[in-house]
Amino acid sequence: IDKGDFKVKERQSILFKDFIHAPTTDTAQDDYYTRCVEGRRGEITTRGNLNIIIRHFGRRYLDEISARHVEDFKAALLSGKIRTKWGKVYYPSSVNTLLTMLQAALNDAMRLDLISENPVRKVTKPSMRNRTRILSREEFDKLLACAVKPDGSTDWELRRYLTFLLCTGVRCGEAQAMTWADVLPNGFLRIKTLKQRGDKYR
Repeated sequence: IDKGDFKVKERQSILFKDFIHAPTTDTAQDDYYTRCVEGRRGEITTRGNLNIIIRHFGRRYLDEISARHVEDFKAALLSGKIRTKWGKVYYPSSVNTLLTMLQAALNDAMRLDLISENPVRKVTKPSMRNRTRILSREEFDKLLACAVKPDGSTDWELRRYLTFLLCTGVRCGEAQAMTWADVLPNGFLRIKTLKQRGDKYR
């Protein structure tokens, strides 16, 4: 469009929401949303997090998303302006997860030459709170006292499960996913990480 000496170029960028749902290959289902969500452990949580990002950035063009927009998004999460579906304020760790997902999506846009830089890289992620807390002996005894069957007898299987969680520090889902093959001959345990794709252990 030529307006005197001022030339306005036709916008070549696409909306963020269109990029997320657009096919990246000839396979119609191979869009970013599908690749990011389907088949991932914790699929429901991942889908919810990605939808939050789409609601906030969806109507913006990829090349207009700036570090200031990302900072505003981070501030809205930490302040409670944007809340979880249960109405709670996001923990810094959850904010980091959302920012990491946004950064991954924009990295994909860079790979496809849709943007020249990733604005999330310019944003400092919130520091993590110290979430380490160990139950006292009294608290643990009270927890074990709740391990009873409907008939009032002791549920020894549940007691052993609770004791295992306390002594190892593994997550409930990680413990439930273990098999005898994860008990190694040297006495160590092999814990499958459930928050990442593929078979990764720690």
